[in-house]
Amino acid sequence: VTPLATKVFQNWVTRPQSDDVPKFSPDEFIAAHDRGECPTLYLLSDKRRAGSASLLVILLTVWVTEAAEYSAFRQGGRLKTPLMMPLDEIANTVTWQGMPDAYSHFGSKGIIIASILQSYGQAKEIWGENKAGVLRDNAALMIGGGIKDSAYLKEIETLIGEYESRKVSRSSDSDSYKTSASVSLDDKSILTAAELRDMDPHMMLVIAPKRRPVLVETIPFWERTFRPEIEA
Repeated sequence: VTPLATKVFQNWVTRPQSDDVPKFSPDEFIAAHDRGECPTLYLLSDKRRAGSASLLVILLTVWVTEAAEYSAFRQGGRLKTPLMMPLDEIANTVTWQGMPDAYSHFGSKGIIIASILQSYGQAKEIWGENKAGVLRDNAALMIGGGIKDSAYLKEIETLIGEYESRKVSRSSDSDSYKTSASVSLDDKSILTAAELRDMDPHMMLVIAPKRRPVLVETIPFWERTFRPEIEA
């Protein structure tokens, strides 16, 4: 971060502002959400660029979740209207160290976080092996094709499980003209690591807690009825 950018960010959070300058209040934002007004907060940053505000993005993200937790507590433990928090490219923007632990209880409070990573290796790089495992175990996984991490793909292959393959072999005796058949059973992976890597771009594998893995077909927004609202 450049010195000039640092000064600008410091002014944003420390410098007294006049009354006519808009101010963001997480408590008011969550209150509007609870009233059904559907407010949306966009937090944008890129830590790879000089002058990145990624630290402010992390702070604001945590600040909003804390306000949501307090509101959930006042409502008996769970938000009546779930708070959706899609966090794209979190490896480059929201490197929040408490994220894996938050996953274990945020869902029960109606705070739904969707963390989008380019690979599982990014998660291990940010949070370490153990914390990345906590994140994985407490999340519903949505996996697309094109992943080249063979170790991770083998883990997913194991999670999906196996099926029992039946092979029938027949033989005949030319002297007695009798035939016989034997059946052999073999356990095979439902989806191999190679098949996961080469999945059709319009397909995704979903592994949710306490549910069997399923393949789903994705539908792009331009084929949905709400396309005009998104384009607007």
